[in-house]
Amino acid sequence: MLASCVAVLASCARVLALRVAVLALRVAVLAAGGVVLAFKVAKVKGAAADPDYALERAALEIIGAKDAH
Repeated sequence: MLASCVAVLASCARVLALRVAVLALRVAVLAAGGVVLAFKVAKVKGAAADPDYALERAALEIIGAKDAH
């Protein structure tokens, strides 16, 4: 009886550990996405601050070229 209780508790502990690991992985992915988004926003703000860069981007989009930056 005691052995089966210990086995059930060990199983529950493993499931809980897996759930915590999955949650930590999801948080890490969200954090990485936030960093990427921050860089994209900074790049857009940089383009807005530099009219020449914005014109270059527009010209490259019009001719269908890939951005070299």
